[in-house]
Amino acid sequence: MVIGRPGQADRGEKGKRMIRPSAVLPIATVLLAGFASVAPAQDYRTTSGSRQRRGETELRANIEFAVGELRIAPGAAGTLYRYDLMYDAEHFDPIASYNPETHRLRVGVDGRGHGDIRYREREWKQRLDLALSPATPLALNLTFGAGTADVELGDLSLTAVEIKGGASETTIRVSQPNRVTCRTFTMEVGAIDLTTEKLGNARCERITLKGAAGSVVLDLTGDWAEGTTSQVDIAVGLGSVTLRLPESVGVEADVERFLVNFDRSGLLRRGANYYSANWDTAKTKLRINVQAALGDIDVEWVK
Repeated sequence: MVIGRPGQADRGEKGKRMIRPSAVLPIATVLLAGFASVAPAQDYRTTSGSRQRRGETELRANIEFAVGELRIAPGAAGTLYRYDLMYDAEHFDPIASYNPETHRLRVGVDGRGHGDIRYREREWKQRLDLALSPATPLALNLTFGAGTADVELGDLSLTAVEIKGGASETTIRVSQPNRVTCRTFTMEVGAIDLTTEKLGNARCERITLKGAAGSVVLDLTGDWAEGTTSQVDIAVGLGSVTLRLPESVGVEADVERFLVNFDRSGLLRRGANYYSANWDTAKTKLRINVQAALGDIDVEWVK
């Protein structure tokens, strides 16, 4: 049974190949495919929905938002989800459903027609505001095309995160520690400006970044679970990456690069890899594997 329709009240190891820019550039195109190539219309409509928490042991949230302004944040513990959506009714259909048997939530818009969306700032007024319960274990899958996204994941109960972004400006924050253990946190981005803040608070066993053209700030500071060793895999091309690393955590970096400037400040080379000075004594550690082409990698240490 599907409920919650719009308007209802129930509502890295060595030996890997060097990444090629051509392998990651199509991401933005793929994410925007299937939507009409049109000028924005003025027929905007709104819908909203919510559902009270009823002892759910998990929530699988699939967010599909092609273009516009997106905001995700923690909500009230007693509310499983709440959304407010403004959409262009001429070119998009709203998506809003929840299946209590599979615990799957779908929210966003579905484009009509074929081709690519042409995003022009200040013309697309679509907006989605989504609040999710911090008390329910959450597997989040977000596909976002063009526009701006502000995603706050702090104080949620994240079990897994997968984010795909196209031509957008995206900020992902984890301001407060995750309430449960997180397996994976994956970001696959196209022509994007991506800023992350305190990903260490997510306490994920593995963080993965795959990127094409753009500027990325990968902030690995935060409250990592003590005594753990986490894996960070980075594969980027045609852009710049700033790595923000916590001084209190031991870091090992395996870097494969082609025409890339690598600022290795604070990292000492031992054999083929680079290590922080506290690697041997640190209780909490990060193993970072970097594959990069045509860009810059800068390292910033944070107390």
